[in-house]
Amino acid sequence: CEDCYVQDWTTAGDKMAERLADLGVESAIAQKWSSSREQGDIVLPKFKSLRQGLHLRAGVLFLPCPGGMDTAYLYLLVADKLAWKVTDHLELDCHYDDKVSFEIASIHDPQMDEIQIHHACVGHGTGYWEQEFSIYSANGRKFKLEMSTDDLLQSFPAGGNPLELERNSIFTVIPVAGSRSRAIEETRSQIRNGKFTVQRRTFRWNSAHAHYEPSPFTHVEAAAQ
Repeated sequence: CEDCYVQDWTTAGDKMAERLADLGVESAIAQKWSSSREQGDIVLPKFKSLRQGLHLRAGVLFLPCPGGMDTAYLYLLVADKLAWKVTDHLELDCHYDDKVSFEIASIHDPQMDEIQIHHACVGHGTGYWEQEFSIYSANGRKFKLEMSTDDLLQSFPAGGNPLELERNSIFTVIPVAGSRSRAIEETRSQIRNGKFTVQRRTFRWNSAHAHYEPSPFTHVEAAAQ
């Protein structure tokens, strides 16, 4: 289990800051993580390998938000002369909660992996809070954004303004009939001015534009008795 080996090597003993820096993580971030662990924080880096064809070995290193930090980090690593090295990174805002997470899945191409990122904050303020769901691939040594849409949105203006909105989405990778590729289904529940609705749409890969495109929303409701 190479993923287990890299993760164990990164977090073993009291050399985590040094080993993160060896991979290419910025020294300030590596030191912050080391300090967080010494203070008893149980949040640890996570490493996952990434399939990117026959000739490129890639992986991602995820640093969730430990105590005292408002940013999570996702690093792209490429194997260079048998050693993993950081080649790109994303900064993911953790305001209001620490739910930023990622997962690896093959979606439009069964031979390639993509990175799904959940609950990254992209906007916040008084009575307003928005988190985003996005999908990235590794394009050589760089992350490439393939889609993004809101994951959670809450808007409750001060002063009794009636335009109140709260919505949440669940994203699921689903099979495509007659194909080895898959699609992304979004189920969105929403309360707007006291009215509750559920909608669903599907994101499919557009090879000509190299990104995912959504279908129109359709309403989901139980049949009348």
